[in-house]
Amino acid sequence: MTNFKFYYNKNNISLDIILPGGNGGIDSVFITKISELSFKKGHSAIAINHPFYERGEKQTSSRNFKEEITNMLEILEYCHYKDYKNIRFIGKSLGGVISAYYLSSLENNEMNKYSITVLGYVLGSINLNNFLGDITIIQGELDRFGNIKQVKEDMQNSKSDNITYYEIKGAGHSYENLKTQESEFQDEAISKIKF
Repeated sequence: MTNFKFYYNKNNISLDIILPGGNGGIDSVFITKISELSFKKGHSAIAINHPFYERGEKQTSSRNFKEEITNMLEILEYCHYKDYKNIRFIGKSLGGVISAYYLSSLENNEMNKYSITVLGYVLGSINLNNFLGDITIIQGELDRFGNIKQVKEDMQNSKSDNITYYEIKGAGHSYENLKTQESEFQDEAISKIKF
């Protein structure tokens, strides 16, 4: 198993599973803020490093994300994730891609307890067409992987009855100001997550 952080609330039925993007881990300021806010809102939360990240590799080389999903499920089993009634994936960029890949593999009768929040949707890489749970997408206006209009077009075949879109004005893919490269829009993006 890779490194992970488990914020455990024994009195709650909701679990947030937080997966970083391809260039960061669970100790990044952004992922730490999300994890701590989830816990403050009363949820249990698990933030998980990707195996390729811990090996010092730039991106996944795992075919169909098998290594990432196997690692994630080992950690989730260790944390008794099946005990929770509401499970939400919060995925930043590649974390959203991996989350969507896993959720699309579930049977329809399993999907009712799951939802997903994608922070930085990657056009052409996320397939949530058959996922029936709630979907939230938070996209920077200037995201290099696609703007909100393109994201909506990419999602047009989704079978979910509850999709919410947020556009963060002036923000790039990691909610940065493209002129200064400062991460000034990250807090605004986090504020759109429905806890």
